[in-house]
Amino acid sequence: MTPTPFISVIIPTRNHARLLADTVASVRDQQYPADRYEIIVVNDGSTDQTESVTQRFLDGKLPAVRYLSQPPTGLNTARNNGLRHARADYIVFTDDDVETEENWLAAYANAFQTHPTAGAWGGPVYPRIEGNDFLPHVCGECGSLEELEMFDRGKTDITVDWVIGANFAVPRTTIDQIGFFNEEIRLGYADETEWMIRVQRVGLTIQYVSQARIWHRRPAAEVRHMLIKRRFRKSMGGVWYAREAGGPPPSPLRALRRTVRYGYHALRRDCHVGRVKAVSELGVLCGLIKWIWLRTPTPASPSDVMHSG
Repeated sequence: MTPTPFISVIIPTRNHARLLADTVASVRDQQYPADRYEIIVVNDGSTDQTESVTQRFLDGKLPAVRYLSQPPTGLNTARNNGLRHARADYIVFTDDDVETEENWLAAYANAFQTHPTAGAWGGPVYPRIEGNDFLPHVCGECGSLEELEMFDRGKTDITVDWVIGANFAVPRTTIDQIGFFNEEIRLGYADETEWMIRVQRVGLTIQYVSQARIWHRRPAAEVRHMLIKRRFRKSMGGVWYAREAGGPPPSPLRALRRTVRYGYHALRRDCHVGRVKAVSELGVLCGLIKWIWLRTPTPASPSDVMHSG
């Protein structure tokens, strides 16, 4: 029998077989003792070659790879499924379309020791857009497409309000204290935000780990529509986050002004960054309508719009 691991890496996946193999390979190729961690792939009802891709790694070598399968019931259900089967006291979550740096787990293991009272940890996420021939036009003066998807809080470990679901870690003690992830939240991204609010409500902190870096792969052919859709929903979720966390609502007048300004810029310069930013501000306005007028919750997600200039 393999020794009890110190870290369990959980990779929920759905219909990303083409990228999943690279993800698992990068997690296996760590500068960290192979007998100190395990990898659990949780298939959330995929209809592609996910199972056969994962079978390649079920070779008995360390770090051990385990495979779970479930009906298509959502990201948080997959996370909870992985948690129930994880053998370690520290659990690291990542996505099925990332590549991890080789010191990724070593950085987390160090953070568990240097920040032992944290309720969760999370690292930087850098986008890698692949196939640049398909990228939409940007003006070059108002930022890049990569910056829209980047999560980076600097080179120093600090306490933060939230981290990205593609790259975060939790101790078993936090799960025991506040419970599992909410399976009723099934957005396909940012499903962990409500859980992070619970972490802070019981007085625990979330620690940013600057050296635990990953790369989030984005096919260029999908970037045009994906960014607009994600940023709209992210901004609506940001309003929800402010309400649930007890913070002030964003200014509707400011959001309206920025929607017009970015929209005009997008039309005048044919700039896709401008389009995305305009849609982001429109998402803030829609979130405020739900909060103030309809009194109904918006999707759970932190918003870069609320924290950027």
